[in-house]
Amino acid sequence: MKNVRIGIVGLGTVGSGVVRILKEEQKLIAQQTGLSFEIVKAIIANPDRKRAAYLQDVALGTDIDQLLDDKSVDIIVEVMGSVNEAKTLIERALTVHKHVVTANKDLIAQYGDELAELATKNGVALRYEASVAGGIPILQILRTAYKADQVHTIAGILNGTTNFILTQMDEQGLTYDQALKAAKEKGFAESDPTNDVDGFDAAYKLAILTKMAFGISVPQSDIAITGIRELAIDDVKAAQAAGYELKLIGLSDLTAEGIRLAVAPMVVHKNQPIAQIRNEHNAVLVKSQNIGTALYVGPGAGQLPTGNSVVADLIHVGQTITSNGEVYPFALKVAETQPKRVSGNSSYWVLVATDDPDSLAENIKLSFAGAQISNEMTIRGFDPHQAWTSLEVTAASLVAEAHFTNTMQRLADVKAIYPVLEA
Repeated sequence: MKNVRIGIVGLGTVGSGVVRILKEEQKLIAQQTGLSFEIVKAIIANPDRKRAAYLQDVALGTDIDQLLDDKSVDIIVEVMGSVNEAKTLIERALTVHKHVVTANKDLIAQYGDELAELATKNGVALRYEASVAGGIPILQILRTAYKADQVHTIAGILNGTTNFILTQMDEQGLTYDQALKAAKEKGFAESDPTNDVDGFDAAYKLAILTKMAFGISVPQSDIAITGIRELAIDDVKAAQAAGYELKLIGLSDLTAEGIRLAVAPMVVHKNQPIAQIRNEHNAVLVKSQNIGTALYVGPGAGQLPTGNSVVADLIHVGQTITSNGEVYPFALKVAETQPKRVSGNSSYWVLVATDDPDSLAENIKLSFAGAQISNEMTIRGFDPHQAWTSLEVTAASLVAEAHFTNTMQRLADVKAIYPVLEA
């Protein structure tokens, strides 16, 4: 049995999940890998806090130097959740030649390239599977299964809080505020849900996925971000009546013209598997040259799902240590050139009040050369004085959302406009 010594920084939900898995699955891990993981110490902010029974024999400390100065510690697990403090910690750990496993999406999205370069310089590993989609091993899948396959599109439900909110609006008829309250009561939303509902959390994850899939580094300023605060319950109900589900989608689409990056509420045809992802679950859709379209689904957060992703990284690093194998960057793909950033959508779902839908369709075709109109139907029950018309507009090329909206507002009384996920 080969022993690997680790130090953990942070013993909250994810950190305690890591400890629990390493303890409960010790025999399973040893049987498959020949590795035994020894937790040297957990660095925590509040040593007096009451902890679960399985954490009682974990040595606790408050000084990170106790781990960084201990030459016998092989791997640092960073699950403290900050950005600046965590960055300093990881930089120090890599510099003293300790491997690092982290679940910190905000940090990796902002400073991943810089930290990866430092890890390579010092001959150690930096892995961050748990930073995206919790229990779905999507980064490892992209890293391995797509080595000989060109990825074209990543589209994902990357935030469990917003998906829970939208599910409650869809299934229970709750307003946005009511659904957000329910998410907080169930522990799916923080007291300040800004990062989730305004799309920033999904944007961080999308940046990491884009780096892994395409080898392209993406600052958050390159991603067009729209959250779900302004969603009306009538939009959700009308989309459902028209055969769609409304989802907050993170999209990274590499085309011949450039790369399109967005986080926004989009309508998804109900017959698409990603439309069926409910509540706090995540899903990542990958379109590629060889495999085609594949959907990876699982819990996006939680003690054991996210902890399992951290442990998977620990096992990989542990095997590298014990075999004296070469350490490779976690994100293997590197784009030869940086593609142009393009924006807009080619398909939109439109909900309007009009007395003459046929004339509207013709006017849309005149306004957008080559546009096609599909899924046209009448929706009743929202306005006692007038029926609404639902239709899908597919243009010949990308159309900026602001331009599309302004044009439609000149043609009709617009009730709602959303991009259509073309997957």
